[in-house]
Amino acid sequence: MSENNSTKMWRVPFTSIPFGANVALYGFGKIGKRYLRTLCETKRVKVVVILDAYVDGDEVDGIPICKPIDVSLFPVDYIIISVESGNIASEMKLTLLQEGIDEDKIIWIDGNDDERFVKESTKFSLRFLQSYRGRFFLFMLPEHGNTGDYAIGYAAEKFLRDYFPEHQVLGVTSLEWIASKEFFLNIIRPDDVIFFNGGGYWGDLRGDDLVYRDIVEAFPNQKKIFLPNTLTYKKESFKNGKFSNDMNWLASQLNTTVIFRDKRSYDIVREYDERVYCYPDMAFYLKFPRNGKSNGKILLCFRDDMEKIFMHNDVLKSNLLNAGISYEEFDIYTKKYVSQEDGHELLDSVVKLFQSFDCVLTDRLHGMILSVISDVPCLAFDSYTKKISGVYKWIPNKRVARILSEENVSKISDEIYSIVAARDKEGGYVPDYGRFADMAQVIKKIL
Repeated sequence: MSENNSTKMWRVPFTSIPFGANVALYGFGKIGKRYLRTLCETKRVKVVVILDAYVDGDEVDGIPICKPIDVSLFPVDYIIISVESGNIASEMKLTLLQEGIDEDKIIWIDGNDDERFVKESTKFSLRFLQSYRGRFFLFMLPEHGNTGDYAIGYAAEKFLRDYFPEHQVLGVTSLEWIASKEFFLNIIRPDDVIFFNGGGYWGDLRGDDLVYRDIVEAFPNQKKIFLPNTLTYKKESFKNGKFSNDMNWLASQLNTTVIFRDKRSYDIVREYDERVYCYPDMAFYLKFPRNGKSNGKILLCFRDDMEKIFMHNDVLKSNLLNAGISYEEFDIYTKKYVSQEDGHELLDSVVKLFQSFDCVLTDRLHGMILSVISDVPCLAFDSYTKKISGVYKWIPNKRVARILSEENVSKISDEIYSIVAARDKEGGYVPDYGRFADMAQVIKKIL
């Protein structure tokens, strides 16, 4: 074997083998030993026998080593051929076929051609393989350019590192999971803990449920915790059975806990499952003290997607101009790919932008939250999923952040003058660390 292949990581094809299956390992050279180590560490399948033409009558960690002719003596669902050479693998496969093994049960991976796995294992090795115990995997971090989701993710990482310093926190984006699922199946062990980044995706409004369901089902033995979320179902999903089916799915998932950030979501799910809690949106764990003077203008930060229900933007703008109030428009969703690394810069730039205005008017949840944690007065209108009104309870100082209705549009200038004046009399934002400490205690009990 070349030096390059002797040091690279050889993957077990877990996506081709059902969880809990009985497998045989055929070949116990260098690659076979690497396979066995991964199989034993991940515990996704059970190795019932090792087949080797040159070793017989021995055992490794209680696993018998036998000749291929004896394979029928064991309850084997799949056989993994663990050699590098394609010619040798073909000969081994022929041996198994002659023993009556179904071809569909024989698996061999050509490590030389497995470019994606080699690329991903190299990419993640420094991030994921630094420690053997105490690893937290934080899944569903964003790469889609929504500043609010980056704030949630960075806050979640900070929270976990602050309250669980003995653990290694390892962030994984949704795109990384989709592109490299088998890599994670090879490295995540039963004592690792799976966390899901918070947000507003627990439902079928945007299709993110397909991602988190796939991750949950991929790790039935791991403890899995969803950080504060919101139900985001289409209204018809509560009537056509989709929601109740999802609750049945949740009830069937072992070791799974969901934390919600609004009482409405908590109350609805609590009727179906007791493994739920209610705590603040993770972004409230951050704070950005405001320095310097504002520009005397108002920032409009309104959404233009399926969650939008505030349809009076033109009237609002007209009323602002009639009152002599200058404004600018901005959306915290850039609608383009932004890496996790660049997301830090994106968040910082949005915070500085917010802090340059007297007040923010928004119908985005994190338009409101970013305003609050950046010490900027905010007037908010609710959206389709009621996230804003549901999360509003966690804001400590409601004099500098208010929820408005459509009726307030006609008097928007009075609302702005009032809340800006209130901000001048108030101190800066201070996170409710007591709530977050309580959430940390709940997580520790789960673990």
